[in-house]
Amino acid sequence: MYSKQQKEIALKLHHQTESVSETVRILGYPTRQNLYNWIYEEKHPTKVREDYQLTSFVERVSMFSLIFGFKHLFRIIRQVFQSEEGQAILASLASLLVLGTVFYTMVEKLAVLDSLYLSFTTLTTIGYGDFTPKTALGKIFTMIYGLLGLGIVSLSLGIIAKEALALQKQRKKQRRTKQK
Repeated sequence: MYSKQQKEIALKLHHQTESVSETVRILGYPTRQNLYNWIYEEKHPTKVREDYQLTSFVERVSMFSLIFGFKHLFRIIRQVFQSEEGQAILASLASLLVLGTVFYTMVEKLAVLDSLYLSFTTLTTIGYGDFTPKTALGKIFTMIYGLLGLGIVSLSLGIIAKEALALQKQRKKQRRTKQK
């Protein structure tokens, strides 16, 4: 982000002024946080490298955990799709998304992608607020839609959780039989 020369100038000026705020005010750069980091690096050059190596290792381990977690989640979702109960709930969820998308496109005059986005954020109760219904009919629909959606989304999550527990029990049972 900043060149080596800019870093040296900022550190030199900081040594003269002994003030981070004054250095940033005079130069117009760097950010206060960058200057604090540079000062820390200057005082603890080996510690920064050790911290970076540790952080890098932790990030790599976290990424592997995330990948394996997604693999496990996709296996569970595949199990859900195979059950009749899961198919019915997920079909209801998809139907609600389509209904909301069509409604918001027709009544609120939103683009299809914006309508789908509003439907999704409403059903999942995220509700960022960047898109909101403007008409009275749209507001009434959204209240009813949110209540229906909350039930369907809750059922969906419940079914996924039930499948996750069943898969976990199945794995424990397989481990026990292998140990015997």
